[in-house]
Amino acid sequence: MLSMLYGYTIEPHKPDPLVQEVDKLMEQFTEAIVPGKWLVDLIPALEHLPDWMPGAGFKATARLWNHTLLNVVNVPYGFAKKQVSSSKAGLSFVSKSIEQQKSEKEFDAQAEHAIKWTAASLYTGGADTSVSTMDAFFLAMSKYPEVQRKAQAEIDQVVGTSRLPSFGDRDKLPYVNAIVEEAQRWHPIAVMGLPHATDEEDTINGYRIPKYALLLPAVWWYTRDPSTYHKPEAFKPERFMEPYNEPSATDVTFGFGRRVCPGKVLADSSLFLTFVQSLAVFDIRKAIDQAGKEINTEHRFGCGIISHPEPFEVRVILRSAGHARLIEQVLEEYPWQNSDAQHLDSMEVR
Repeated sequence: MLSMLYGYTIEPHKPDPLVQEVDKLMEQFTEAIVPGKWLVDLIPALEHLPDWMPGAGFKATARLWNHTLLNVVNVPYGFAKKQVSSSKAGLSFVSKSIEQQKSEKEFDAQAEHAIKWTAASLYTGGADTSVSTMDAFFLAMSKYPEVQRKAQAEIDQVVGTSRLPSFGDRDKLPYVNAIVEEAQRWHPIAVMGLPHATDEEDTINGYRIPKYALLLPAVWWYTRDPSTYHKPEAFKPERFMEPYNEPSATDVTFGFGRRVCPGKVLADSSLFLTFVQSLAVFDIRKAIDQAGKEINTEHRFGCGIISHPEPFEVRVILRSAGHARLIEQVLEEYPWQNSDAQHLDSMEVR
């Protein structure tokens, strides 16, 4: 995400400051968005309380979390803008947007604000969400080896073993595509979606929905409704194919209406490439204990607005020496690059 949006290369072998900052922001966001946690959300007049009064502690918390948010918005943008001004910028969303606006002579404060916050929205939206689905994928492959074998057979037949699969192979890999869909159904990243509010009063099935009512979409239930998905707890990609033809889960897992995830297509493409290339070269198996016995893992949801599977272990094993060579070729073609973290020292929001 940082490379695509800002042209920034992360630290390859140690924690990266921008990654750490967005991780902190997502933790704070998870707490901030819990409905009913903040009394001021229910009684807006409390925002006028003096900071020193009991019950006004939310103000200090808000200032602290606002500082984190502004760092995540401004620091990577500042890096990208500086690279553009020094003619060192590679291709990225921000560099392309700045250059386009300058060429049209429309790069003013309003345009900069739009570029900056659009990039930040994509960054925060994709920083932790796809990771949760990737976790779920590795867990599912260890628990359902028959699914893994079927996908690998499809990849070997279509792609062969002399190269890695690419996005151009996607239309010929229907079962792998079904795995991408099933991973998002089996473990929806936001089990209760994000809070919405009604613009006007409405009535649905005899229930009155007042104007400005808080609505939480029960995404977990949508993906577990047995009248829609048979054996909903099972990881079964076939459910999206003949003869079942069950509906796409990503119609609900990415949100709704105006607030649907703006990075939906990018996330789906990224997940496909991660899944198909991992399946092409690796066997994903259950971890083993000290006695050499396989450890049975359970699929459990962690807490938070972005729900990761609870911690688990798997073994990731190369399928063959030939597949190891494919990985070595990638490292030769795309070697580790020096991090850009050294350029961030003076960019923190004070």
